[in-house]
Parts: sequence; structure tokens; C-alpha cells
Amino acid sequence: NEAGNKISFKDSSRNSVALSFYASEFSRLRLQASQADLADETGKVEKVNQVFLQYTHSLGVHGAHKF
Repeated sequence: NEAGNKISFKDSSRNSVALSFYASEFSRLRLQASQADLADETGKVEKVNQVFLQYTHSLGVHGAHKF
């Protein structure tokens, strides 16, 4: 890439799906899978697969309850 030239990534795309499970009002488990077709500056497209597992837990006083 020469100075002043813009790189176009228009051939890139990504698709994701997520599933959330609320074990209680204080915790959530989320699984997300993504597949991407990523184009570089030469136009070569590479497939990338990703899987994420996230656990969220709330502690302490919050708007729904007073302890």
C-alpha cells in the first residue's frame, strides 16, 4: 500500500450466532460462534472461525433488590 491509497476490505464478511443461558437473575452464560471471510490488501480471502464462552455474574446491591 502506497501512501495515500486506501485499502478496500469490501470482500470481507462476518456471521455470528449467540446463545445465552440465564442460570439465575445474577448470572449468565453465553456461547458465541463466528465465522469470517477476511480479505487483505492483496484481495486474498482467509476463513477465520472463532468460539467465545462468557460468564457474567452480578454481585452486591442493584436496582432490582435491596440487601
